Amino acid sequence: MATNKNAQARYKILDRCFSDKFRSYTFRDLCEEVNAVMTELYGIEVSERQIREDIKFMRERLTHQAPIVSRLPEGEDECRGAHGKEHIYYYSDPDYTIYKSQLSLEETEKLKSVVDMLRRFSGLPNFEWIDDLIIRLDDEFQLSGVTEHIIGFEQNTRLKGLEFLSRLIELIAHHQVIKVVYHNFRTGLDNNIVLHPYYLKQYNNRWFLFGRNHQLDRIDNLAIDRIKSFEEARDIQFIPKWDNVDFEHYFDNVVGVSRPREETEPDTILIKVDKNEYPFLESKPIHKSQQLVDSENCVIQIKAIPNYELDHQIIAYGSALEVLSPEPYRQRIMGLVQNIYKKYFPVKLDCTEE
Repeated sequence: MATNKNAQARYKILDRCFSDKFRSYTFRDLCEEVNAVMTELYGIEVSERQIREDIKFMRERLTHQAPIVSRLPEGEDECRGAHGKEHIYYYSDPDYTIYKSQLSLEETEKLKSVVDMLRRFSGLPNFEWIDDLIIRLDDEFQLSGVTEHIIGFEQNTRLKGLEFLSRLIELIAHHQVIKVVYHNFRTGLDNNIVLHPYYLKQYNNRWFLFGRNHQLDRIDNLAIDRIKSFEEARDIQFIPKWDNVDFEHYFDNVVGVSRPREETEPDTILIKVDKNEYPFLESKPIHKSQQLVDSENCVIQIKAIPNYELDHQIIAYGSALEVLSPEPYRQRIMGLVQNIYKKYFPVKLDCTEE
């Protein structure tokens, strides 16, 4: 069922009208009801054509063919209702509602895919409820015969801290401040951080927790595998997200999860690509801003803030990529390449050295 949130809202309004036992609705009435609600909730107006298509969809495709019928009101002649505008629309079964009916075949197939995605978390610590949910879905929607997995996900089940995920999701949802004992790999020390948790993100088979550092008043990024323990800080009032932090777009200008603490504009980075390698890079861009700017010389452009993850993506392609500009970033990658060279060829890089 190819629907969006607005379509679902329209179906719900129409369903209520068709099942109303105390009022009769003409097509004009249906249009007024739908537009009254949609204007209030979403600020949009729905055309008569769209509402006719919605009724057709509910009749023919949604669940098990909704029994929508129409007739002229008592005492109306056929001439006045010739174009159908004054017909009354209702369910022939007064107890019917689309929200009590079974799933259609199309919906069932899509639910199977969703269940398969849920299995990604099956067996992880503190996600036992996923197994229970899958069993309930299997039983409720007759999916028990579906045992073949058709989607494969990478999952690092040995990653430390996975047992924290379920609880962290709850604390984020309930706006609960936490006190975290966090291990710093660089210093080898444990830090005590008071965090207002906002967001969890997975990248490269690792999980990261984003939130407001209470002591430093900034957004911090904590790797889940470095969290040694945490507890609720009920004595501290939760601070909502800053207005300018939208985690749906927070990572737009970076590869991965690392962002500079200061506001930084993305660089325009030009990269020359070996032509044999370009099809792979085209199908899996380094960054979503990637575009081909010189087809003859196979040069791509991305607009991103240089970070650790971008460095590693470029280095991972080896000699297939060459950063052309900006010069500071080219020098940065050159330094990484030289360090790699020294490990494999411990000789002087500069032949002029004595």
